[in-house]
Amino acid sequence: VNDRIRIQDAILIAIAEYGFALAGGSALIDYDVVSRDTDDIDAFNDRWDAAAFTSAHQEILRVCRENDWFTKTLLDEDFRKQVRVDAGTGVPVVVDIVFYERSSDPERRTGGGLRLVFSDVVAGKAAAVADSARGRDFADLTAIIETPGWSLDRVEEAMRAIKYGDQVPQFRANLDRFRRGEFDDDIRRSGFDPAHCHRVLD
Repeated sequence: VNDRIRIQDAILIAIAEYGFALAGGSALIDYDVVSRDTDDIDAFNDRWDAAAFTSAHQEILRVCRENDWFTKTLLDEDFRKQVRVDAGTGVPVVVDIVFYERSSDPERRTGGGLRLVFSDVVAGKAAAVADSARGRDFADLTAIIETPGWSLDRVEEAMRAIKYGDQVPQFRANLDRFRRGEFDDDIRRSGFDPAHCHRVLD
């Protein structure tokens, strides 16, 4: 078990009581939809409760102290906090706890703690395509569409379910940019094959 998995399991268990659930690329890895490395652990909460974020931040720091992991708080806002965690034997990871809408309650995960239901993970990834559009995001979207039962239409439905329907036009616009090849170099730099992504997403 690598450092990220050990850190992820320990932290998710500690912050579950405050409603934080694994999300983003780290959740796609957890669902075995993608197989890649990541240097972050995303945990989303849909409560407008700054005290929950503060408590979760303190729990992250506590767990790290108990495990002799080095920490540095990179961001400390009411509804977003980032903590860099270094277990000393691998690559440091950034734990990112963020406010984000969800369509339903999260589920318990095998390693402990919570993770978003798959459709909410997909919606968050689609919102990332709409907002920041990195090459890795298109590789993740490709893997999602290759998952039985999923299509681009269903991805857009998932976005609407978490109240991100207003981002669907930008999602489509960045898909059009992808189809013109604008993200091919970034996909390659991320270690993925743009030709495969085009076969699935074009």
